[in-house]
Amino acid sequence: MHTGALIGGLPYYSVASAQSMWKGCCWCGGSGGGRGTMGLGCFSCAKGRFLRSGYGLDSTDQAYRSGFASGEIIIVVADLCPHQGNEKWCPQWAGQRNQYGAHNHLDFSHPPPGIDNNNFVFTPIRCPRDLRHRYHQMSKCHR
Repeated sequence: MHTGALIGGLPYYSVASAQSMWKGCCWCGGSGGGRGTMGLGCFSCAKGRFLRSGYGLDSTDQAYRSGFASGEIIIVVADLCPHQGNEKWCPQWAGQRNQYGAHNHLDFSHPPPGIDNNNFVFTPIRCPRDLRHRYHQMSKCHR
């Protein structure tokens, strides 16, 4: 599936979630998670906001310590961040942490302007109807 076509013209963001967040591995296997890892697999959605804190940001800056760096956005998992080759970022199994101590990792193909490795807090939601409709038109994987 072309992930750009999935969200093209819609107000959503496409992400690849860590292998540990999927059930088993990999394509259309659903959401896994557990033991501190959120299940967010193939075509799962969430709403969330970026924080001012993040990987590699200046921790002495007052803005780093608290607050949101973005408004609320909706994401859709359209790809996998496999552990192999991404060991630094993407844990392999539920309960494992990445090099930065996080159970969950989401790779944004195109984050909002001004966002660069900021932490993202999210809550899973049912994917919006327009996105579900487009997904079913484009995919052989119907859930």
